Amino acid sequence: MGKKSKKPDLAKIMKSKFFKAAVLFVTAVIVLLCVFIMGRKSTESVDPEPVIITQSALQEIIETSSISTFESVYNGIAQVYNEKKPLEIDYYVSYEATVKVGFDLSEMTLSVDTENKTVTVELPPMEITQITVDIASLDFIFNNDKVNKSSVSAKAFEECKADADRACRYQPALYELGSNNAKKCMEALIKPFVESIDPEYSIIINQEATER
Repeated sequence: MGKKSKKPDLAKIMKSKFFKAAVLFVTAVIVLLCVFIMGRKSTESVDPEPVIITQSALQEIIETSSISTFESVYNGIAQVYNEKKPLEIDYYVSYEATVKVGFDLSEMTLSVDTENKTVTVELPPMEITQITVDIASLDFIFNNDKVNKSSVSAKAFEECKADADRACRYQPALYELGSNNAKKCMEALIKPFVESIDPEYSIIINQEATER
């Protein structure tokens, strides 16, 4: 009879130095592969996309921000005439009003010239946007004592508002100050965004003349 083949002792093999070294080698290779793959993915995902100044991006900045308008205090004296005798003045009333000027934001236009690196903003004409009369400031001088009643303040308030509108509508200085302020506000709003992307860009802000 031939000799029986001796089965390998699995326990001895697993305890041998060769086996342990092989396991360590394979483990090290797997770890290195994982690090290489993760590092490559990380490098690929970090590459930033170039940021470009666009009209839509600038429009979004402006639409989500509040634009300040110029505000002025106006002191005036309104004359209130008799309803039945239009040539006779019933009373005079002095008042203080706050007048705001601004422009219609929806009529503003933006354009970006990437070749010449300019951002141009075209603003519409300035206009009176709000008149607020301080009712506590009303002071009366009556020519007709019959109209000196508790209801006189309501009518006087409306007359003062109309008087302020007539007086301020044709004041060039009011619109000029409002225009200068509007341009500064627009530049302060757009400039940080533009410079953060490309400092070489220049900002041009124009405004249509206000005709009255």
